[in-house]
Amino acid sequence: MHVLLQESFDEALKGSAIGMLPGGFVVGELVKSEIDYSCHFGQVCKGEIGIVRGPSTGRDCDRVNVDFPVLGSVNMLPRQIGRADCHLCGNGADVPLPSPASRKAIYAARTAAAAAAAAAEP
Repeated sequence: MHVLLQESFDEALKGSAIGMLPGGFVVGELVKSEIDYSCHFGQVCKGEIGIVRGPSTGRDCDRVNVDFPVLGSVNMLPRQIGRADCHLCGNGADVPLPSPASRKAIYAARTAAAAAAAAAEP
């Protein structure tokens, strides 16, 4: 039943102004990053799964806002994301996103691992 409700919701969004996002994406759709991106707030790795939250929160109307596990809210161009293979991860549950504290810990661990790898290079 959850899948049927989700499909109905998706169809309703496609026909409404709110559902007309760049690249044909819809709010709530699972996407994967096609790029590696890093800034002082965090990072997104290629292949990471995120959730489309809506249109860009900035002035660039060609982007969509995506919530990723570590970086959180980021405005991305449609060519920087792709549709994820699963809609709701198979079991009907939404993708769990870490808390802000967990996001910081994940980012710190990734940064430390990258620094260790760089230091180990000859």
